[in-house]
Amino acid sequence: MTIRTLMVLICVSSVDPTTFPAAVEAGAAMVEIGNNDSYYETSRIFTPDEILNLTKETRRILPSIVLSVTVPRALSLPDQTKLAELLEEEGADVIQSEGGKCSSPSKPGALGLIEKGVGSAVNKLNDVVAMIAVVRSIADSICERKTMTEETTLRL
Repeated sequence: MTIRTLMVLICVSSVDPTTFPAAVEAGAAMVEIGNNDSYYETSRIFTPDEILNLTKETRRILPSIVLSVTVPRALSLPDQTKLAELLEEEGADVIQSEGGKCSSPSKPGALGLIEKGVGSAVNKLNDVVAMIAVVRSIADSICERKTMTEETTLRL
């Protein structure tokens, strides 16, 4: 008899950083500031300053968690670019853009979210080797940041 162990990493998404600690305590390995689609329906658009402040607050509360931040598609491209640069300075591990409701992932659940977000950028590449390199680069970057944060915490 063979027993298989499957490790599933959980990512929790919110626009309220105070909700993240309970999710992390319950086992979430990653948090995301995002999921803006539901807000667009009510004409609520988060400003770059709001996104930046949410990022700072999340980093203050959870300095070592893997943090993803979604840049709202409602912002102009120059504003999206500027915000992404500022988010990187504030320690966001993953910065993603929104695909909008017009994108139609072929898979449900998490696989569909990957297709809609990070996957859409990777799929624009014409070379499978380049695609693999980008995905590995993202994973390595997250692992490197997590290791650096853990080492800093141990030194304190």
